[in-house]
Amino acid sequence: MLDAVQKRRFGRETIVARLFSDSTSSGRLALAAFLLALLAFLPGQHALPVTDRDEARFAQASRQMLESGDFVDIRFQESARHNKPALAYWAQAAAASVAGGADAPIGAYRAPSWLAAAGAVALTVWAGSALVGRQAALLAGAGLAATILLAAEARLAKTDALLLMTCVAALGALARIHLGRGDPRRWAALLWLAVGAGLMIKGPIILIPVAGGLAGAAIAARSWAPLRRVRPLWGLPLALAVAAPWLIAITLISDGGFWSDSVGRDLLAKAVAGQESHGAPPGYHTLVALVAFWPWAVLLPVAAPAVWRARAEPATALLIGWAAATWIVFELTPTKLPHYVLPAYPALALLLAAAALRGLPDPGPRARAVMVSLWAVPAAALAGAATLGPLILTGAPSTGGLILGAAAAVAAVAAARALAGWRLAAFAPAAGGAALLGAAAVLQFALPALTMAFPAPAMAEATARWRCGDARPVALTTYREPSAVFHLGTATLLTDGGGAAAAVSEGRAGLAWIGAREAAAFLAVHPEATARAAVSGFNYSNGRQVALTLYDGREDAPCDG
Repeated sequence: MLDAVQKRRFGRETIVARLFSDSTSSGRLALAAFLLALLAFLPGQHALPVTDRDEARFAQASRQMLESGDFVDIRFQESARHNKPALAYWAQAAAASVAGGADAPIGAYRAPSWLAAAGAVALTVWAGSALVGRQAALLAGAGLAATILLAAEARLAKTDALLLMTCVAALGALARIHLGRGDPRRWAALLWLAVGAGLMIKGPIILIPVAGGLAGAAIAARSWAPLRRVRPLWGLPLALAVAAPWLIAITLISDGGFWSDSVGRDLLAKAVAGQESHGAPPGYHTLVALVAFWPWAVLLPVAAPAVWRARAEPATALLIGWAAATWIVFELTPTKLPHYVLPAYPALALLLAAAALRGLPDPGPRARAVMVSLWAVPAAALAGAATLGPLILTGAPSTGGLILGAAAAVAAVAAARALAGWRLAAFAPAAGGAALLGAAAVLQFALPALTMAFPAPAMAEATARWRCGDARPVALTTYREPSAVFHLGTATLLTDGGGAAAAVSEGRAGLAWIGAREAAAFLAVHPEATARAAVSGFNYSNGRQVALTLYDGREDAPCDG
């Protein structure tokens, strides 16, 4: 029905209608979306240095799987890393093995997130084709690809893009079951396989949107039939069967420690108290969405009344339940990070796209002025970061950042003017272009130019120069960040000045990176140590400046660098 409405309103007047006619299958649309999303998410994959702290921990743990051959017990150096299941690590290890093995660059470890983010966009188109029609589905997929949050997650070697892909696969299967499209048993199998994969990525998080979607469908139908249609009696065992082999193995290997860490110290701890300085009151995700769901967030309040009026429609009810459950649960959870609500974004994009194609009412000049003001803040920040950030912080501009950032600024101005005049057909492509160009400028050029924020690559380069065939690990003080371990090697000794001095004295290390505050303790034991290199920068993880010197404590320098 919605496709018919779209044709009457937009049919021959839109490029979308000409390019994607009724004869185009949802699979072909999804494939086209996947390929375009891959291109959109490519900038920054290899140029952006490894980031602290989550990404570096994930990538390093995946690297250690390849180094040790142990694909069950996840570790960061010698510490057990049992807060998440293994599937994301396996995907990263597999990608790295294809790209050179354990020593593959960070871009290889990001490849699963890159592919999964593009897959999530494609699956949004596929799921939406059943729920809201092909044109709205394509618009939603493009909109999702342009959001700032997914743009970031697509470039990080973490779990969230992978989880999103499994969530949207589950949404598409659930949609077809709920709307009676095709063999329900086949879609039920896909649904529960996706749930099983989600369990292996981030535990039970995937159950929140799935349960919300089922609840929304059941409430709209005033029946338990939607729950029965998903075949939970054999579906839940199927999902558990996907995760059971690894869960049993890690339970035996860790003597039950995996459960105390993942459930007790990670999941439940986040549910009852703010963890790792990430506590925030309810409303956090709604406020952050102005940036995370930019450039579309300002349209959601305008679309909300139309969405609510259509809440009895089966597809709308499912999408409302999916998004609302995810949003409410994480607004009520004390620990908050922007990516927690990412599984809600495809549903929000589909609801917004469907409402937009039906026609969003003009909210009036005052409301439009507020919307433009709220929209312009992230736009200015993104364009400013791309064009002026490197110049202000380092004194040297990034040429690529200037060019793409300027293009993003031009698109943003056009989008703001279109929004002010409530010309949404002009706003959408301009806003999407501003977001994609701005993200590419920042992640490919501007952030990599801020070498002061990423000292680990310079440390690794200096270490390689002065190692001179010495295979012993390097001692590291002060900047004991996971990114340094990723660049310097798994065996890196994280210690203080006294510990570094002891390591050199005992022959466990020959080189040591010593911070300014630790230098006295180290040099008191090794006054003869030679300063080989110096690196300074900014540790954004704790907000402190860092100044490190590479000391060579070997009696006979094996080479002169």
